[in-house]
Amino acid sequence: MAQQPQETPREGAGPACDADRLQAAHEYVRMELASQQSRSLKSPMTPHERRVFGASLPHGSSTPLDRYQRTLPALSQPSLTSSMNAYLRALQTFVSKEQLQQTAKHVEDFVKDTGLAEKVAVYLANAENRFETLDLERQLEHRHSAFLNGNPVILLRPDPVADRNTQLERAARLTSALLAFKAQVDCDLIAPDKKGKQGKTMHLYPTLFNHTRLPGETKDAVAQYFRSTHVPLAYDGLWWTFDAYHSETGKPFTTCQVEDTLLAIVNTQPPWATSTLDELTNRTPRGPTEANADGTPRGDGDGDGPQDERPAFRSVTAGTCLAMLTGADPSPSVGALTWLPRGKWARLRREMAAAPTTAQSLEAIESGMFAVVLSPEAPEPGSMDALRAIAHGGGQDRWADKSLTLVVCANGVAGLCGNSTVYDYQQLHRVATSIWQASNSDDSAAQDRAAVVERAAKRERFLQQQVELQARQAREEERRREQERQREEEESAAHFRKGGKKDPPKTKQSPPSTREEAMRPRSTTPGVTVLEPQLTEEECIFEDFVARPVLLEWDLSPELRKQITAAEHYCARLFAQAEAEELDVELGERKLRCADARPGPFVQLAVQLAHYKVYKAPCVVMESVNMAGFRQGRVQAVPTVTQASTHFCKAASGHTQQQHSMQDMNSLLGNAMSDQAHLMESAEKALSWHTHLLAIDQALQFLAHQDALQHETMRWFHQSELQACSRRDARVVARRQNAELQRLLQEEKALEDEANA
Repeated sequence: MAQQPQETPREGAGPACDADRLQAAHEYVRMELASQQSRSLKSPMTPHERRVFGASLPHGSSTPLDRYQRTLPALSQPSLTSSMNAYLRALQTFVSKEQLQQTAKHVEDFVKDTGLAEKVAVYLANAENRFETLDLERQLEHRHSAFLNGNPVILLRPDPVADRNTQLERAARLTSALLAFKAQVDCDLIAPDKKGKQGKTMHLYPTLFNHTRLPGETKDAVAQYFRSTHVPLAYDGLWWTFDAYHSETGKPFTTCQVEDTLLAIVNTQPPWATSTLDELTNRTPRGPTEANADGTPRGDGDGDGPQDERPAFRSVTAGTCLAMLTGADPSPSVGALTWLPRGKWARLRREMAAAPTTAQSLEAIESGMFAVVLSPEAPEPGSMDALRAIAHGGGQDRWADKSLTLVVCANGVAGLCGNSTVYDYQQLHRVATSIWQASNSDDSAAQDRAAVVERAAKRERFLQQQVELQARQAREEERRREQERQREEEESAAHFRKGGKKDPPKTKQSPPSTREEAMRPRSTTPGVTVLEPQLTEEECIFEDFVARPVLLEWDLSPELRKQITAAEHYCARLFAQAEAEELDVELGERKLRCADARPGPFVQLAVQLAHYKVYKAPCVVMESVNMAGFRQGRVQAVPTVTQASTHFCKAASGHTQQQHSMQDMNSLLGNAMSDQAHLMESAEKALSWHTHLLAIDQALQFLAHQDALQHETMRWFHQSELQACSRRDARVVARRQNAELQRLLQEEKALEDEANA
């Protein structure tokens, strides 16, 4: 993975200023956590805490990073005449003469309508970014499943220290690094992205966290959970959640604290794994001395802490008991449903949310800051299998709608994936670079050493506390027995003095029934008080945690379980269709530049030439252009097929009657690359005719004018998340391919007839 450029410190951001801001942020988080201690982690958020929007960010919402936007230029607005002429020139490659004439007539009528054209120009001039709403609208209206090549995936390099490439330690390091990066974004401590001296937009970084995509019947929505402080985690087919901030200081968990949490999750057995249904319904907790099958000690993680009296598991639902009686999996792979087509997933999600238990589990996953997946796969580092494991895995332990997901395999292979609805690849690359450097830095190693020493000292204090407590309790017990014996002797003597014949009955004292009574200070003699409760080792580890890991449960009907099984088969077919290969070629950027060729146009022409040789027709190729240098800018896709590129493809594939020399081929190649470079330069300056017509289409919809142009604008350049040709384009290409094939067959037959004659 390419390294991120060195970050330059901002002016006026000294260590003292940054420390004050971080301290203020930690204090705010501490107050927020204190206000949430009285309610469960999975309780539904209030409307104030959750904002759902369908087309754009909430009006008036802002983050500290918004001040960078004021220094960026607004998008340029090309002239209407130039964009229309470029549009007609681009259509000459794909449409017939009759269709081109009809489109030209619509274009002429629109340009002549000066009133409508002026309204569109005014609308685009006053817009902050004419693509801000359009980009989100286009992706949220997409009804197909979450395509793999539509979302970014980054495979992280292994840790330089081989001993740290274990699953739990790698996951703990990267999770704590993600929490630290989120704190930098929230506190405005992240340095701005720059390309040379030009700054880039930073408004998309807050969308990496606390965001998720919600399915809809006709259109999806994006939900923001501003106040959530927990992290959902998938392990061994189960979903968990754990709070990631300290309850007293408001600071995010350190690496060791996260690792302790992950270890508790891994060593915890679900409640339905007990031997009998009675144990399942009674939920009798196991002791911390039980061992796994391999003999290693296993803790159940559901001991009572001094500040958290909630059980580690919620009460077993009727669906869980029914699943155990029928032999079904009580914890189905609900993540497979998120890969279904959006409409079907929306209907199934609505059915699932009808059960309160399942609704709370859905809320817990969707409201998390980001998701963590402990995958059971162990692919070879740096291989394509590792990339597939990070991108989708089996699909059952992923939540495709989460904006950011950290995946760590069993052998330490790690990576990031997410949903590109609200951000672009640039933001994910910055996060991946930052967390990889933070997890492998010297400061991180020093913190780990300090944490190990602190944990060892903490355990030593715990053991010493146990020894002192047991000795003190033994002394107190001896005093208590001595006092009881003396009291009984005095009562017996007084009873006999009154003429009694038998000893008075002894009163039995029942032991404390609850832990709260056992923890009360016991005073046996004046000045001697036992204040320390007897803590278990697990309670000693979790004494700083705001809440223990919570297992999510699913109350699902048999019909929903059938749908989940069908979704697993759908995922298997979907992932089998995804083709990804790594090509290692000798021709690189240096050799291309030595030959006075630009790498971008050269690759585009190579793709167009390959398509033309196979299908005998030009293809609709879309090239991504990063417009982050403008205010609220995002990645845009522009078509790169021109008449010059089509002429070159025809000549290079030998589908022309004229024989071309090498000099002619070089000239055609130079003209095609020149046109490609001009298109890309115009797009980088926000002067592309394609993006301009998209903005015009948006303006026409806003102005409620039903003009024929808005139907013809994207007729031949329809764009999807895959940046592939639309179904209409595919039908046109297929008809042209059949016609071309018939023509070639007729020519071959004519040549055979001439040869026979």
